[in-house]
Amino acid sequence: MKRLPKKSYTSGFKKEAVRLVEEGKGASQVARELVLAIQTLNNWHKAAKLGKVGGEVGKPSRRYFSLITKLISRATAILAIGCNLCNGKLQLIH
Repeated sequence: MKRLPKKSYTSGFKKEAVRLVEEGKGASQVARELVLAIQTLNNWHKAAKLGKVGGEVGKPSRRYFSLITKLISRATAILAIGCNLCNGKLQLIH
């Protein structure tokens, strides 16, 4: 079976979906009306109980890790250049 492309939802959308469930509307009905998988809604609801609903839900993306890795590499290169310029001695610049 072919997988659907991964969708992204705003934290406001997630919070509203969870609010509907917590107000007593069935999770299946809410998922159907919002056209999303019941498991996705259940995950958001579980995260909300833990105080994590919103942008924090889910794992960080590969793009996020790629950007962080590039940032660390550039910072390391800048520090190495700066260290070479000061003959290997750490100097504080004011």
